[in-house]
Amino acid sequence: MSGPSSHYPSPESPPPNADITDSVAAIVSSLERWSQDPAQKIRCYRHASAQHRAESEATFRELTRQLGKLSAQSQETVKTIWTLFGQAEAPTRMLILAGLLNQCCIPQLSFLHRAVPPLLRIDFIAMAPPHIAFRILSYLDAKSLCRAAQVSKTWRRLADDDRLWHRMCEQHIDRKCTSCGWGLPLLHKKQRRCEVTDPEWIRTCTTVSDSQLPSVCVPVEPLVASTSSSLGKRRDAGHDLDDESN
Repeated sequence: MSGPSSHYPSPESPPPNADITDSVAAIVSSLERWSQDPAQKIRCYRHASAQHRAESEATFRELTRQLGKLSAQSQETVKTIWTLFGQAEAPTRMLILAGLLNQCCIPQLSFLHRAVPPLLRIDFIAMAPPHIAFRILSYLDAKSLCRAAQVSKTWRRLADDDRLWHRMCEQHIDRKCTSCGWGLPLLHKKQRRCEVTDPEWIRTCTTVSDSQLPSVCVPVEPLVASTSSSLGKRRDAGHDLDDESN
């Protein structure tokens, strides 16, 4: 067996009379320290994630409980195997695993079939740098982005970011998306409408500025472009009344 590698953790072998909890904790902590070491060229996303650190506590308690059921000799054998595997380089680890799989019976293979898939699940959005996570979410449409916000608190914090929705709104202004069916209307410039029927006042409204309009025409309310035609009709009616009076 080769010596400790510079690319993988090398937990020290515990003394023969070491406590079971201390020995298992030493192996787990050595993996976490190695995964967080910035000098390492190979990054283990699983051991560096906060999710794994939370899950490893439950795994640590279960391993400690099961290891305590074994005899003293079996406990030392298991701890030695764990330590040697942690000290091995990547090709050596693969060779050890291949040899173990070759010796496994159906019950052991069935156990691996159940145990491995959950370990391979990694939250790629939480693990990725923020700019990469934003880039991934920027390809989603409005409906998918709303669904992504319901996955977890981390996903919601990223999916609710104004930068994503600002870009989303720019793409949907004055058009309707064929894929998501979502669109935003093009807002027109607002005009002013005054409820005035006196002909003299109507002529005054055509000459005063917007800042003077509230003092001349009361009340004044916003007018959208779609209803501006009614203003022209009222103004024409006012001129007709003026002509009749003359």
